Amino acid sequence: MTKAAKMLPLLFFIASVMFTACSSTKAEQKEEKKESFKLAKVQVSESELERISEPAIREIFRGILTNDYSVFRKPFHEKVASEQTFRKLSAEFRKNFGELKELKYLGTLNAGIFRQSVWKARFDRSKSLDEAIRRGGKDPASVPVPDLLIRLYLGNENNTWKVYSIIFN
Repeated sequence: MTKAAKMLPLLFFIASVMFTACSSTKAEQKEEKKESFKLAKVQVSESELERISEPAIREIFRGILTNDYSVFRKPFHEKVASEQTFRKLSAEFRKNFGELKELKYLGTLNAGIFRQSVWKARFDRSKSLDEAIRRGGKDPASVPVPDLLIRLYLGNENNTWKVYSIIFN
């Protein structure tokens, strides 16, 4: 197994932890949010949730692939990670994955007050991954590009759907 292939599970774990929406730490801000924060349990069809979540996931990937934090964080309900952390992880992501080739909706899972929108992403192989495979003595064309499973946790706050967390597997 090549070094790059061994690093992929670690990269996915780090990405899922770092791209999870962060909470505020100031007590006053938390109290203020409790008053205005109205997360509602809303009935939504699977087709409607797909329609809601697709632009969000595309915006997140556009931010990652262009290294633009402001684009990446738009679909989230509040600030996500720090811009510095985002830049590091975005660079790693772009190094290990090429351009987004295919995004396929797999379904919806109920998660209490949240809804999970589950997606499969397929990328063109990145140049650095091709080089790592060649260094391992293999032809990159003979090694399949791994799919990436993505789960978006969406919540309805004040009649607006927002992403609360994204997990890459």
